[in-house]
Amino acid sequence: TVVCTIHQPSSEVFALFDDLLLLVDGRVVYNGVVPTDGSEPSEQIIETLSKNNAIQPQVENQVKQVLPLSENENDLEASSGAFHPVSDLQGTGGGLNLFPMSTPKRAGFELRVLMSRNLLVLKRSVVALRMSLLRTVGVTTIMLVIYWKAGGSYHSITSCLYFTMQYIVMQSMQVIPKFIGERKVFLHESASGLYTSTAYFHSHVYLYMLQMLVHVPVMCTCVYFGVNFTNKRVGNFFFFILTYYGLSMLGFSYATFIANITPNVQTALNLFSSSFVFWIFFSGYAVVVHSVPKLWKWAPTVR
Repeated sequence: TVVCTIHQPSSEVFALFDDLLLLVDGRVVYNGVVPTDGSEPSEQIIETLSKNNAIQPQVENQVKQVLPLSENENDLEASSGAFHPVSDLQGTGGGLNLFPMSTPKRAGFELRVLMSRNLLVLKRSVVALRMSLLRTVGVTTIMLVIYWKAGGSYHSITSCLYFTMQYIVMQSMQVIPKFIGERKVFLHESASGLYTSTAYFHSHVYLYMLQMLVHVPVMCTCVYFGVNFTNKRVGNFFFFILTYYGLSMLGFSYATFIANITPNVQTALNLFSSSFVFWIFFSGYAVVVHSVPKLWKWAPTVR
């Protein structure tokens, strides 16, 4: 299979293609086979799309600039059954791809495409995923060795919860290089109208949620039963997992915010770690809130 991106091909070159995905202003206008019967294939595509109102008149001129057209317009033969002007990416399963799409439909389409792309990238990062999971298992093992059956000590429980929370939130630092690394691509594609910033952010949120559905339950289950918390009711156990899952998503949101306001990865990582230590210090784990000096009373409130 050969995939080729081309602009304004000649008629001879265009006739060599089997399938065509035609974009105008970043939107799918045609996705299907190239007609081989009748007259000029490009003219058949334009004629059929126009007759079925699949493209607006102002878009038709842009399509004509991209596709090669024959000089003899009298040879034009419209064919409604020779091909399917359909975007399979939208999952319509048939019919025409209306252009432009309505806002809700376009938002869903953008999210599906971005999620597909992110999942493909994730699939190619199997080694990194395994290393990340092994790191979580390793940290959990160390915590179990230190805090095994220490549930009777208030100090041990507080310390264990603190380090569990710290690790889960710090996990979100891994998204900073990704967001900054994709910044130029994101700015180019969003400025071209391929997708909105909301769809881009949501696609990464959902992907991170899927990953944390593995890491958080693994760590929290081992900690909850290994430390031997006194209250082992099922409801409390799931609340424990849900709390730390929510913390992981808060960490992701904060890491995304840091990545968007900093110029490079090093600055973002330094700002994230230093600010995170500040919030943790005044969260009540290191210093009891009512013992905070007067000049720092504002910190726990802001935190």
